[in-house]
Formats: sequence, C-alpha cells, structure tokens
Amino acid sequence: MHSIPLTCRIPEFMTAKAVLLDLENNMPTAQLLRDVTEHYPVLYLFNCQGKFEYALEDLTEFSSWISSGQIVILDTPEAPQKEFEYAVVVGQLMALLDEDTHVEVISAVAGSRMLLEMMQGSNISCSLIQIQPEQQAASEIGRAHV
Repeated sequence: MHSIPLTCRIPEFMTAKAVLLDLENNMPTAQLLRDVTEHYPVLYLFNCQGKFEYALEDLTEFSSWISSGQIVILDTPEAPQKEFEYAVVVGQLMALLDEDTHVEVISAVAGSRMLLEMMQGSNISCSLIQIQPEQQAASEIGRAHV
C-alpha cells in the first residue's frame, strides 16, 4: 500500500485572489466592475473620502454583486492621517481574507504604497497596480485631442 501525504503545498496558480479597489480619484464604470467580477471571486471596495457615486441604471446590477458577496464595501472612517484610514482597511482585510489569498490593490492615490506596506506588514500577500487619477487622465486625454 502506498501512503498519501496529508499535507501538501498548494501550487502557486491555485492561490486564492481578490481585488482591493480604492475608489478615491478612481470611480470604476459598470463595465470595469463586470470585467473584474468575472475574473476574481471577490472585489473589495473602499473610499477614504467616504462617498460612492454610481449611475442609477447600473445600481441593480451593483446591488446583486453586493448581495452575492462578489463585492464587499469596506468601512473607512475619515481620519486626519491616511495611515489611520488604511489601518482600518487592513484590519478588515485580515478578518475577511483566507490566509493564502493574494490581493491586487488598484489605486489612483499617490500614497497608496503606504497601504501596500501596511498589508505586507500584516502578512497579506499583495501587489499594487498604480493608475492615474481619473481627473488627471481626463485632462491628459483632452490635451492629446487638442
């Protein structure tokens, strides 16, 4: 008889993945959210400015993602220093994520590297996708068409 080991290392490609989307300066379209929810089992949203704006016609689809658990909105209290706001986000992620989950952080905030460092300091596997703020990107597109 052959014995099968009870513990084995899960291959890298089988690691659970999630997306953490910072909505500050970066409000996603319904199509972007659709694309993300097709490829990732869960999408965490937060905005340190404490607001969320979404087109009325897309709210039904958005609410179905929330009720199914595909989108989770994280609580973010307004604080005078960004690190306090990020600490609350990291604490919630520590409670919500499985140990082996890798998080893709998408942010247009210049100081988002601090969030990444706080997550790594809390043993959360993560990587940062730094994007341009939507106002800056729109003005650059406008200049390119002039």
